[in-house]
Amino acid sequence: MTRIRDLSEPVVFPVAPDGHSEHIRYSFGAAEGVTA
Repeated sequence: MTRIRDLSEPVVFPVAPDGHSEHIRYSFGAAEGVTA
């Protein structure tokens, strides 16, 4: 959870529907320690 809550570099996603998918992908990647 700490990786997901990292606020050092805010990430802005576009509006739905694409933004939702990007947000989920980013969150799971952050939880796994994968950076974009």
